[in-house]
Amino acid sequence: MLNNTFFRMSFLLFAFLFLLTAGCADESSSTQTEQSTTPASGSNGNADSAGTGATDEASEIIIDDGLEHEEYFNEARRSMLRGEYARAVKLAEKAVEGKPTFDTYLLTLADSRFMNGEIDPAIEAYDDLIETNPNSKPFLWQRGLALYYGDDFEEGKSQFETHQTVNNQDVENAIWHMLCAAKVDGIDAARENLINITADRREWSREVYNLFAGNTSPDEMTLPLPPSEDINRGEATNRYYANLYLGLYYEMTGEAEKAIEHMQYAADGMPFSRDQLMGQIAAIHLRLRQEQP
Repeated sequence: MLNNTFFRMSFLLFAFLFLLTAGCADESSSTQTEQSTTPASGSNGNADSAGTGATDEASEIIIDDGLEHEEYFNEARRSMLRGEYARAVKLAEKAVEGKPTFDTYLLTLADSRFMNGEIDPAIEAYDDLIETNPNSKPFLWQRGLALYYGDDFEEGKSQFETHQTVNNQDVENAIWHMLCAAKVDGIDAARENLINITADRREWSREVYNLFAGNTSPDEMTLPLPPSEDINRGEATNRYYANLYLGLYYEMTGEAEKAIEHMQYAADGMPFSRDQLMGQIAAIHLRLRQEQP
């Protein structure tokens, strides 16, 4: 499993949902946490580092109408792994049509919409999941990220506070909470209320946390380097997250060009499989910001 607390929490959520909704095929539940140990293509595993990695257009997608809902779900997961997010959305929608209140299908629909850059529809699907299963809300860090990109910063801030109750030593949760709080309350107030994290042991996490806490400056960081094919997976992971969060830091401080530069570094060096939402955030960010007027 990837060395990422958000992904570990995803696994816990999947296990939680499986227990509540037993009866789905075993392949459906296990596919949720399937991860590749090598990039899917090229040096970064992205089909298109400037976008979300999607390889198809919604208008060109033809879906077989004769499948069972489990088959639609399984094919949706496989499409996500291939980076075919628009196709995954259509397949997940078919799965949900067949079983509208099944938590795992709703989560896959929400995640695939997010990875396809469909922010408002993704939020709608996360909300449908919460309506179906209110106990899922604390685990849905993905919803918080979608709310950030949907400019609903107050609700995003609330989601990360809720996630803190089930994942209390995650630098990423603290940072996304601060990013939302900075939009609502200003950077200084957000920094004063930065969630205290002391036990996140990922190599990149302390450097990033100190940056957002105001203890260091971007110039003092050592990890946000350009991507390289001559480094191991651990080093690529450190660079990905350091560049991702430095890019978000620059967005928070209004330095748009630097934000895009480091987001591009992150997207180009993404070392994870294409079905991992956190691994796609840099590419999603670039696509959404490029679409803004």
